[in-house]
Amino acid sequence: MPTLPASRPMTIQGVQFTVKWPYAAGHTVNSAEAEALNMARAENVRNNFAKRVKATRQEILAEQPTAGEATIAQLAQKRLQDEFNTYDAEYEFGVLSPRAVDPIGREAQRIAVIVIAQQLNSQGKHVEDISRDQHAALVAAAAALPAVRAEAERRVNAMAAVAEQALDDIITQGEGNSPA
Repeated sequence: MPTLPASRPMTIQGVQFTVKWPYAAGHTVNSAEAEALNMARAENVRNNFAKRVKATRQEILAEQPTAGEATIAQLAQKRLQDEFNTYDAEYEFGVLSPRAVDPIGREAQRIAVIVIAQQLNSQGKHVEDISRDQHAALVAAAAALPAVRAEAERRVNAMAAVAEQALDDIITQGEGNSPA
């Protein structure tokens, strides 16, 4: 079984970092699964840290408008390496919010996701600015609110009525088109 490296190089918007590769084959995962976990983890780290890299690159460009791409990347890497190392070391896969199985619960979660995003936007923030755990907790709390549940129930009932009417129309049209 091949040994996986402890870390790998990663480029985020032209800036080179070394990301930890902490998963390895063991009792519960085989080497292919460990590789998939490491790849998913590295992509998550890259995606989550990209906003910070972009902001730092813009700061450097504002400070040094004539700096070339290579210089900007080097300066960003120097400024961010310790922060990246800390983020990489502390990163853990987020907990996914449980999915509702009933139609009203699913619709309440859809509404809650929209409401949370709108609320954050009204504060000048974005969903990406909060952790997955915070987002999941906010969505769960919002989805449980009586007003959200009532709106979800109204929507589900309205969709059911539309579907029933559409089905009746299809059946009626089919009966009129059938040969005698």
